[in-house]
Order: sequence, then C-alpha cells, then structure tokens
Amino acid sequence: MRELTESEFKVFVDAVRNYFEPCGGNLVVRAAYLSATSTPELYPYIGLINISGAFTGQVYLSAPEGLLRHLLRCYHEPNTSEDNLLDAIGELANTLAGSARRHFGAELEISVPSVFKPGDPAPRHTRERAYTIAISWCGFDGIVVVDLAAN
Repeated sequence: MRELTESEFKVFVDAVRNYFEPCGGNLVVRAAYLSATSTPELYPYIGLINISGAFTGQVYLSAPEGLLRHLLRCYHEPNTSEDNLLDAIGELANTLAGSARRHFGAELEISVPSVFKPGDPAPRHTRERAYTIAISWCGFDGIVVVDLAAN
C-alpha cells in the first residue's frame, strides 16, 4: 500500500479549516505529522468514520468537552448535554470524511460515524503510525487522525 501524498493529506487539513471557519475564532493547525506511536494522545470525545474503497482505514477527530460545548454554542445550540456532545463530534467526523469523498470520488466508501465518550476504549489503528493533525481553536486543542492507506 502506498502512503498518502502531501496533497491528499492536505484535503483533511483543509476540511478541518472549512468546518471551523464559519464559527469565527482562529483555527490554528499547530502541527501535521506522522505519529511516532501507533496511537496518538487522545482527548475524551472521539468521532470516527471507517473508510474503504480507494483507501482503507479510518479518520477521526478527538476533542475535549470544552471545544465541543463551544462549537455547539457557536451553532446556536443551547443543549450541551453529553448526547449533543457526541452528536457534534460525530457530525464533525462525518463532515471530514465527506470532504474526503468529494475530493477522492465515489469509489471512497464511508461509514456512519461511530462516537466514543470518556471511558470508552480508544479506536484500533489500521496503520502502524497514523497521520495526525494537531489543532487549536478558541483556546481549545484537538486532533484529527488520518489512519488511511491507499489500496
């Protein structure tokens, strides 16, 4: 399996920027790198999409509660219950995967989002080392993990 190219990886960086842009604040991509370990350090909430077709693996976003609460308020959602936090992280993951599908074409199949809350087991990785995008937005940090291999 070949590695993602820089332009293919950039699709995910751009998708993250595009999602947060309407909310204002300054989204900062602090780093984009190939993780040194099989599992990067994760935040309590995770939204994951499995991908198959031209690529195999998963894409997920991991964020702290504060980032998700702030995001819900940004979109004028007053209910910041755990169910809504899980919906928000799932929607974010779905949006990232949808951007990838638009870029890579219909042969890229994406699953419905899986969500993980604090205390749930972390996702298993497809690759030995996943691509990681570390972000900061409105004082909150998060990561996007692109755990894909091209077929």
